[in-house]
Amino acid sequence: MDLEMISTMKVEELKDFLRLRGLKVTGKKNELIARVFVALENDVPIVKTAEEVEMEMATSYQDKLKLEDGVILPDPFKLENGWLKEEGSIKFWPLALYPDIFNFLAFHPSELASKDLSDYKSSKAYSYHSQGCVSTLDFHNISGNSKYCVLKGTCRPSQRISDIPHKL
Repeated sequence: MDLEMISTMKVEELKDFLRLRGLKVTGKKNELIARVFVALENDVPIVKTAEEVEMEMATSYQDKLKLEDGVILPDPFKLENGWLKEEGSIKFWPLALYPDIFNFLAFHPSELASKDLSDYKSSKAYSYHSQGCVSTLDFHNISGNSKYCVLKGTCRPSQRISDIPHKL
């Protein structure tokens, strides 16, 4: 859209355009035209509603439960029965060797991958565990014939120890 097209827009159209981007909608038509033009030039995105943001988060969470082989895991926070305490369940845990963990962190990119990998290399997880920041882990075998399982626990924040622990 160029300046000529913007200047043919009605005041309400200009205001609607600006409102969608969370920009100021007051002023004379020339001011609104200038704001629309600047917003277009700077690729100001449309501000999402709370419902849209919530829907995106729910979809993203559901996508994380989908595995590469097409299996969809149940939501671990909704599994109520079948949890075993750490002491009695370690024998059921999958074997995870150091190279497995390194390869997962190195070859499964995520928004935190580089931080996760550096934390792994510096043994941060072990230090958190030894300092008592991570609670004991509970185990759930999802179903009798599944090759997948869920481990859950809580982690006390390392910086603000009075904050509510994270559920993992």
